[in-house]
This record gives sequence, C-alpha cells and structure tokens, in this order.
Amino acid sequence: MFSTNKQIEFERQLDLTLIRQFRKTGKLDLLSDAFDKYVPLLYGVAYKFLKNRTASQSAVVLIFEKLCIETVKTDINNLRQWLYVEIKDYCYKILKDQNADLSSFKNWQTERKMILSN
Repeated sequence: MFSTNKQIEFERQLDLTLIRQFRKTGKLDLLSDAFDKYVPLLYGVAYKFLKNRTASQSAVVLIFEKLCIETVKTDINNLRQWLYVEIKDYCYKILKDQNADLSSFKNWQTERKMILSN
C-alpha cells in the first residue's frame, strides 16, 4: 500500500504529538508508541547492512535507547527521518569497526609472517 502525502503528514504530526507528550510527562510508553511502527523499517535497514539477525535486533534496541535520551535533549521534527539516519549511521560505524579490526588483524598476520621467515 502506498502512502499519500496526507498520510505521511498525519503520521509525522502524530509522532510530534507523542514526542511532546513524552517530554511533558516522561511516560516511556508514549515514545514507545511512536517508535514501534518504525521497528520493521529499522530492522530491515540494519539487516541489509549487518546481515546478522542478532546484531540487527541489538541495533534497533540501541537506537530506541538513543531516542529516549535525545528526545529530552533535542527537538526531533521528523521521527522517521531521524530514526533512518541514526540506524544507518550506527550500522556504518559497526561495519567500519569490523573492517578496521579485520585490516589490523591482516597487518598483524603479515608482520608475523615476515618476522618468522627471517
């Protein structure tokens, strides 16, 4: 089902209302209601990058924790966009760390071979 501009704007306004209510009351269930509808999107993005179910689930949980903190500090005007950027950045960071670990391990193996061959 395709979303129309009116539906998208309605969802955005609903998210803003829930976020404002959360900031006033501190009730986590309000923020959770806004977040829950984006969980499939977030999991899909994370799985696309990480290709691991457990890591993708952990990424979604960590993004929710970050949302809880950032919502109090900053004003989030477009929750869907904010969540998408955050999950993508988190996955890039994880992949970069994994790649750095892999390249440093390869460098260590190369140096080890050079030392052992002498």
